[in-house]
Amino acid sequence: MENKLTRLAEIAQQENERRSTFFLNENYSFERAAYSQTLSNWTRAWSEYLNNKNIEKAKAIFNESGFIDLKRAELFNHRILDMQNPRDNLCAVVLSDNQNLINKYSEINYLIKYNSNNKDIEITFRDFAKKGELVAIFSLTILNFLRKDLVEIKNSIETFKKVIETKKYALTLLPDFEFLESLSNGNKDTIKSKIEFFLTKKLHKQRMRDEILLDDYISLPAILYLKLAWILGFEIEINNKLIPMDLMPIKPLLNYDDTYLELFK
Repeated sequence: MENKLTRLAEIAQQENERRSTFFLNENYSFERAAYSQTLSNWTRAWSEYLNNKNIEKAKAIFNESGFIDLKRAELFNHRILDMQNPRDNLCAVVLSDNQNLINKYSEINYLIKYNSNNKDIEITFRDFAKKGELVAIFSLTILNFLRKDLVEIKNSIETFKKVIETKKYALTLLPDFEFLESLSNGNKDTIKSKIEFFLTKKLHKQRMRDEILLDDYISLPAILYLKLAWILGFEIEINNKLIPMDLMPIKPLLNYDDTYLELFK
């Protein structure tokens, strides 16, 4: 386990060393650099927390990651919330404790362009989600909770439920749906039990299979969902080594540095 943390620290140090000139690197397009910086920040933030026990620094990096996501969506229509796994992006936003970021992120709505049956299609992320696209409706449901929009929470839960009931492949996100449904119902004990399910050995292994440097220390889905519960006023305590409870209380930094956003102008 120590070797994993050592490797995490080494990678984070490498990212720190190249960060100052990253966006000026002639070998990278600006768009590609923005995407790469999101991945870099993820490593740097968790190394600050796990290796250095520096919560404030970790929050600052999570905040930077979230704002870079916003710029990627605004400038490049990067499909950050409807393709692959948006869990890490959402996790960074809620762990930043920056309400300004959370408010802006919850309104995200980039344009999606794709070809279907030789026809070019343009649709917004939110409309794409409302059509019942699995990853998109998962993300939109979480954004609606962050907005605390009761009507839209109800609508997205209903859409998510229809997808789960009618699409066999969607069953992979059944535990996530059950958590979000419990959150909408507001039963604290049920919310806690649904989060704890992600800490079971089999599901933890499945959900953390791509996080080989982090899987011995944290459960990212459980962290995302527990933090979301805290944001909504459910101050649930879970005693498990995979849950960093010191990241759960809402404690914004006194100042969030946004000078890196100048790079996007």
